[in-house]
Amino acid sequence: MTEQLFEQILKEIDTSLAPQGFQKTKQHHQPQLFDTRYAVFEAPGHLVRVIWDGKQRMLILRIYAKRKWIMKLAKVLIGQNDTEKLIKEFTIPRDEMMALSDEQVIGKCVQTVRDFNP
Repeated sequence: MTEQLFEQILKEIDTSLAPQGFQKTKQHHQPQLFDTRYAVFEAPGHLVRVIWDGKQRMLILRIYAKRKWIMKLAKVLIGQNDTEKLIKEFTIPRDEMMALSDEQVIGKCVQTVRDFNP
């Protein structure tokens, strides 16, 4: 995935999520790890992670519900590090990524976040 395509995906997702109070809070690029990239959008009660897994050549979009602090503490104390609750995961695997145009990839990501209603 090119940097331009990833940035365009983030821009369109940001536009779709902003009316629901989401803001991009993190963005990271790991060129040493197969060009892996990710970004996080957060709002009260929810977060969205957009991940380009460079090794698997897969785009992943995950939507989480934020847990209350007491639940996070309980999860950590029992040895689990999934402090947020995954409520939706959308992926575009390598074969599909190769077959789709950039516009189709962006459209699928935007549709996924538009279908989400917190």
